[in-house]
Amino acid sequence: MFHILNYLKIKEKKIHINFDLLFLLNRPIILAITFKTTGDKGVLFYTSDKTHTDFLGVYLVNGQVHYGFNCGSGSALIISQDTYNDGQWHTVKVSRRYQMGTLEIDGIRVGASKSKGRSRVINTKAPYFLGGLPEEKRKPASGNLRDGNVGFVGCMKDVSINMLPFEPPSEEVHVQPCADTVESGTYIGVNGGHVKLYDTFKVGREMDISMDIKPRTKDGVLLAVHKNKGDFILLQLSAGELILSTDNGAGIITTSFKPDGSNALCDGQWHSIQASKNKHVVTLTVDGRQSPSVEGKKGVSSADTKNALYIGGVEDPTAKGVVANGTYVGCIRNVYLNGKLEYIATGTASGDVRLEACPKA
Repeated sequence: MFHILNYLKIKEKKIHINFDLLFLLNRPIILAITFKTTGDKGVLFYTSDKTHTDFLGVYLVNGQVHYGFNCGSGSALIISQDTYNDGQWHTVKVSRRYQMGTLEIDGIRVGASKSKGRSRVINTKAPYFLGGLPEEKRKPASGNLRDGNVGFVGCMKDVSINMLPFEPPSEEVHVQPCADTVESGTYIGVNGGHVKLYDTFKVGREMDISMDIKPRTKDGVLLAVHKNKGDFILLQLSAGELILSTDNGAGIITTSFKPDGSNALCDGQWHSIQASKNKHVVTLTVDGRQSPSVEGKKGVSSADTKNALYIGGVEDPTAKGVVANGTYVGCIRNVYLNGKLEYIATGTASGDVRLEACPKA
């Protein structure tokens, strides 16, 4: 039993049966994986040919199990109606014979589908990947794994093909023994760090920010788009107070949320934040409690940024508008920008950052 933070790579060496032949010879294939997670997305299993045309993948999106495959002439996709990211153990079994595939979860058949075209053989070869993909394979596989093309955060056990277990992997990346001590999210450690999510980002006239945070310190930058000069937007903690500020070019506009106590947001619980810039007006809501809106100068409504967007910190802590007296330490997840879910794990991490897992304690 192991806990996946990135991926396991399994080569075809000393496995007691040649799994490649199972895919090639049109024999029935039953892949079984038992897992538990509270994350809403991630790769469970993936194998493909060199061009990622022929493939077989099992992954999670929004907590639903997805099973896709392609024999070379068209893909098939089966999606469970129910979600399985409840932190409990679940066993998924996917099968394929010729062009027909089925998906079974916890002993119940939840769907079936037939691949397109006439091809009936999946020309895939080892290695096989459990829990995610190495960086060089993520982009080529993105069309097959869609929004599930991120590292799985959770536990796996009893992985087999046709009731034959895989032997120990040839490579492990960020894998540790399974324990109930982590949850989904990105963790910024005590030595500080940040994630550059975009190299350039334009805030413009309107921007909506939503995220969940579990801070361990009272200070730190949560999101920033700015440099030392010019327009910017900045979400930060300062002495336990949450502050949203922006500059459209006519001075800084700031609103803040002051909790009942300076340590109120550092209580070991997740807190939901919604921050909004609408032209020259900024608003901030924390756990459903809205602070007063603040207006800036009318007629000056656009923050014309062409700077990087950072999560969990900023390169220059002395930059314009930063009042946080220290680096952020804690977890961040469920980041939405203008209604779009952002995958922090696809960004570039610097410093003490764990992209795909947060310690619970």
